[in-house]
Order: sequence, then structure tokens, then C-alpha cells
Amino acid sequence: MNLSNIDMSLTLQNPACTLYRENKNENYKSLLNANLYIASSAYAYPDRIISAGRTDPVALRVEKAGELTRRYILEFGFTIVL
Repeated sequence: MNLSNIDMSLTLQNPACTLYRENKNENYKSLLNANLYIASSAYAYPDRIISAGRTDPVALRVEKAGELTRRYILEFGFTIVL
């Protein structure tokens, strides 16, 4: 960010970088870990990174996507969830 003269950035998980499988629980873990990395980065640099969570009802099923959304808001402190 410094090299590009960027003061602050909205940061979220890139769906193209997440490998989905047939197993919905594995997809849940994959998205959880990707978003945990985003949250950790925002905690480390709160004045530079605005974190946003991402979920996928198709890859997780609607119930698991809702559960993940709740975790993003309540545990990770995301104010934006896509």
C-alpha cells in the first residue's frame, strides 16, 4: 500500500482464489479461513484496512452461509458482508 500511495483499503476475500469442493463443510472452513486472514490483517492495521466478509450460499447452502455471516459480524467485527 505504501508503494502505491494508498492510505486505506476496503479488503475482502477474492472468490476466484477459493477452491470449492462438493463437501459443503470443507467449503465453510475454506471461506472461514480466508476471511479470518482478512480480519487478522484489519486488526493489525486498523487505520489502513477496512475489512469485509464474503460468503457463498451456493457453495455452503443457505443455512451455513447465514451462520458464517453471523460469525463475521459478531466474532470478526465485519460491518460489511457480501
